[in-house]
Parts: sequence; structure tokens; C-alpha cells
Amino acid sequence: MPISQKARACAQCDRPTSHYGQLHHPNKQLQTVLTGKGQEAFIALSPAERREYETVKNAVLKAYERIPEHYRQKFRNWRKTDKQTYTDVARELVSLFNRWCVSVGANTYETLTDLLILEQFRNILPERIATYVQENKVTSAAQAAVLADEFVLTHKPSRVRSQLEYSRPDRSQPEYSRFGRRFFSEKSDVAGPVTQ
Repeated sequence: MPISQKARACAQCDRPTSHYGQLHHPNKQLQTVLTGKGQEAFIALSPAERREYETVKNAVLKAYERIPEHYRQKFRNWRKTDKQTYTDVARELVSLFNRWCVSVGANTYETLTDLLILEQFRNILPERIATYVQENKVTSAAQAAVLADEFVLTHKPSRVRSQLEYSRPDRSQPEYSRFGRRFFSEKSDVAGPVTQ
């Protein structure tokens, strides 16, 4: 029985919602009626918490909640199907955008602005840097910019190192010493200076 049905059952039986967890569904406790993530969330609650409607409801809803990235991707990648009207698509986009905003806590003009500018900033970044910024869970473009600059500086090869890498001889061959000079002469396999 879904949570809303349990709440209605409490009201019909004149029982306060504090008895929510004690309701039985054909001689079963709520724990056995819930399945999957909902059941796991219910089991994780203490016996006292299981009797509180709001606590059980919030725990079960939290278990099924998606991470913000899920809502962002769903919103950004939403496409119209053949069976949908454009009105349906617009309505669904509004719903997905609202879920995304709620999941990241964008409830003011400033946080919404940060969210949209950060999204656009990440679209500009190269994929490796964008992934790095995303993994660090920044909340503004300014924070993302600092991380992106740090990433570039720490992953930028030094000038000396890159020059050495391009000017080095092939050291996988045994004929080169550690100084890069030919170790064996072409005429014999005896070690000695190379005469040219």
C-alpha cells in the first residue's frame, strides 16, 4: 500500500498519523508491504522513528530521490516523442527543470542564476576539465573557473620536460647509453667511442 493510502487509512480509522508505522495490511506490517529501496529505508529507522508518519514518509521518499546530475541530464537531453504534443513537451520540461532546481537547492534568483551560468560554463570547458569540475560539486561558475585553472596548471607539462621528451633518442634500443650517445660502434660490438 503506497504512503498516501496509508495516510488515508490513518484518517479513516481516526488514528493519528503517529500510528502510521503500526498499520497493518492484511496482517502485515508496513515493513513487509514496502519493497526495494523503500523497505531498506524503513528498516534503517529506529522502532520509535517507524511509528512517526512524517519520518517514515521522508525516509522512503529520500530513498527514491535521484541525485541532481540525474535531473540535470534528463532536463538537458529531453526530446519530443511522436506521441507527444509540444504542449506536453513544454510541461515535461518545466517539471524536469523544477526537479533539477529543487535537487540542487536553487530556490532564489541568485542560486538559479549560478546554476544556469555554471551549466553554460561547463559546456564551454573541454570534457576532461568539465568532468573534474563536476566531480568537485561546485555551485558557481567562479568556483568552477578556479578549479579549471588549477586543473590546467597541474596537468600542463613543464616546458623543460616537454622539450626533453621531444628531443630524446629512442632509449628502448640497447645501443644507447644513458647520455643519449651511441654506445656501440657500427663496425663492431665492442664498446668504444663512435668515430664519424
